[in-house]
Amino acid sequence: MGEPPATDGHYSGASVRALLNIAEAALGADALPALCRRAGETRSIPTLIDPGTWSDYGQFRRLAEAVAEGVGGVDHFDIVPFSSWQASPGLADDVQVLSSLDALLERIGSLSARYQRVTTMSSEKVRDGEWLVHQRYHEGMQPYPAHCAFARGLLAQAPFVFGLPAADVVEETCQARGDHRCTTRVTLATSESNPEIRAALQSRVLRARLHSIQETIGDLVSGQSIEAVLDCIVAAAARAVLARGFVLSVVEPSSGRAHVRSCTENPGSPVNSFEPTSVLRYSASSNGNEFHAFNSSGVGLRTLS
Repeated sequence: MGEPPATDGHYSGASVRALLNIAEAALGADALPALCRRAGETRSIPTLIDPGTWSDYGQFRRLAEAVAEGVGGVDHFDIVPFSSWQASPGLADDVQVLSSLDALLERIGSLSARYQRVTTMSSEKVRDGEWLVHQRYHEGMQPYPAHCAFARGLLAQAPFVFGLPAADVVEETCQARGDHRCTTRVTLATSESNPEIRAALQSRVLRARLHSIQETIGDLVSGQSIEAVLDCIVAAAARAVLARGFVLSVVEPSSGRAHVRSCTENPGSPVNSFEPTSVLRYSASSNGNEFHAFNSSGVGLRTLS
């Protein structure tokens, strides 16, 4: 199979959940335990789909190929059930943070990197309603058809999150067939969105955001060290804004000591080489302590304490 060595994980529990949704839609929930056993999986299904669980390349590939065999081939991956977006904690929420389907496709690279570490994805807009989405496998990762079909299925069903019909997806090139990269043409339907679906999902996102704010406030007033609090701030920014990286630098007014924290999807990212003063300014004002932070996409954060 050409598996790379196991690491901390290549596919998130949300990715596994979406994959198993395909099998459940075709075979029923009762078939899932046996399918997982055929793939050599010893973890329970609740563990596999937990958002905090990560599976390595080999584990996910074996499971994806077992699902493909069970449902009659990877051609059936082209229609990933809508429940893959709706029922995966965090996935629909991340998507709904974006304002539109075009915004999702524009940021597909950052979104994808939250859930899988096997390929790098990018996109380009051809014209209104039409996009090209590219993905290229990381060095040491052998391309395989089940992954490519799985990605196409998610792209096809992504419009449902915005209350729109499925997109038409056509694979134009594929690394698994020897091409330089995978390219999928995504053509969006022109129908108006379903307001009931969109309203239900937006309600869920607002609840998730409120919970996240409550957690962040709890972290900031917990009395932990400044290092721990800065880690919490960067983690909260990463949850709130889709970007390839975040850098936070704070200078203590009394001592001049700088504290730098970063969160990137790529350890070699230039984000890690930013000078502290280029990414965050701190000042004391009549309104309190003021922080200005900027991520690698130029999105700013301003907080007052």
